[in-house]
Amino acid sequence: MKIIRVLLGPVAGALITAVFTAFQFWVVFYTDPSTGFLGAMKDLAPLAAIVGGICGLIAGAVLGLFLTLLQRGPVFGAVSGAIFGFAVALLIVALEGMPEWSIRGAGFIAAFVPIGAVSGLLTSLVVPVIASWANSRDDRYVELNLQTKRS
Repeated sequence: MKIIRVLLGPVAGALITAVFTAFQFWVVFYTDPSTGFLGAMKDLAPLAAIVGGICGLIAGAVLGLFLTLLQRGPVFGAVSGAIFGFAVALLIVALEGMPEWSIRGAGFIAAFVPIGAVSGLLTSLVVPVIASWANSRDDRYVELNLQTKRS
């Protein structure tokens, strides 16, 4: 039971965060009017969504594991996710340096905070459902075993 919860919590967090970050990367590239050496940025939006989804899988798995192990509730999940998103934004600025501050660049980096908050909230809401499902499944298994031993 605990193993299922510990494994499925990070998976749920990874999937939830991957969807949001893939959409974020896709929107940023799709709405970019500039062109690069590979062509229009708009044409690279699907590739950017894949890269964003992979980054979201990794970040969401870490956030999901953290929230699964602590299980403090949805408010804690949202606050933890926002802090995690803020840390990701700081990491991007630290690794890439200060970007030229346009609305697009600032919006892209700032979007990690609400994405983290919503991902943390949804993950902390999904984990108890998974735990409840695992408990009911274990209870049914025990009942079936007891009935077969009595027969």
